[in-house]
Amino acid sequence: MGLEAVVGMRRDRRTREGQGLLKLRRQGSKVYLRGLAFAVWVSGYRYPLPKGKWERRCVVATSPASGRAGGGSASGISARP
Repeated sequence: MGLEAVVGMRRDRRTREGQGLLKLRRQGSKVYLRGLAFAVWVSGYRYPLPKGKWERRCVVATSPASGRAGGGSASGISARP
């Protein structure tokens, strides 16, 4: 169909090699996930929680993409604490 998608993904998903998504060292890594027949690109981000805490989350995309739009953060969330 030629559609592109960016979706949130569970942190405990594993690649075909058995590595967890949050263990990937490079943003935008192309990987094959268990249970998927096609490659996806993985990125992580820090999501702010109440009381100044942070949680690491993952997104996957069906095509490579930049994390920036118009020179700023696409989501409006800073990558720095």
